[in-house]
Amino acid sequence: MARHPDERLQADLLFSRALLADRCGEPAEAEALALQAVGLAERCAHAKTAAEAHGQLCWLHYTRSDFEAARARV
Repeated sequence: MARHPDERLQADLLFSRALLADRCGEPAEAEALALQAVGLAERCAHAKTAAEAHGQLCWLHYTRSDFEAARARV
């Protein structure tokens, strides 16, 4: 999938992997994947996935009690 020509699908995949990493207790991996998803989704103007990935980043900051960083993602 990483070589798939549709960047929207790649961004969706990165976001899904970020969610999975978070659920599996790997917050650092979740953050890295969510950041990649944001970058790719914004580059190809895929607002839905960009918003979801920003939301995931917000959640990750919130769970670390980094409320200022979480607020910056909203």
